[in-house]
Amino acid sequence: MTTPQQKLNNLIPDGLTANSTRQDIIDITYKNRVGENMIRFIQYLKMNILRKRKGNMMCPPRVTWTPTTPVTLDCWDNIRLFSVLGNSTFLKIANTYANNVQIHKKYLHMKSQGKSYPRPLTPIN
Repeated sequence: MTTPQQKLNNLIPDGLTANSTRQDIIDITYKNRVGENMIRFIQYLKMNILRKRKGNMMCPPRVTWTPTTPVTLDCWDNIRLFSVLGNSTFLKIANTYANNVQIHKKYLHMKSQGKSYPRPLTPIN
């Protein structure tokens, strides 16, 4: 039986590891909207937990990208995965993507006002 931490590590997108550089993370997470799907996955985990607290049924989390290793998830994995998410490589990768998106938004806003702001990392295709 695999632990929730092992399942979360197996859900890391194919091609990324704990030692991946920021540029590697940006390259892979921008392909086929993988980064956006990872963030949506985290939001669905939380939404399913809140749904359970209100007395409704949880549904199994859906993985919409190619993970490192195939993983079978059940309804209770929502709670298990969310509990180990805090200090995981999965969250660090998702945060790197989200941080780059925020920098890009700030960069475009400042550029439209004629001000300077550090450029975000861009994916190398």
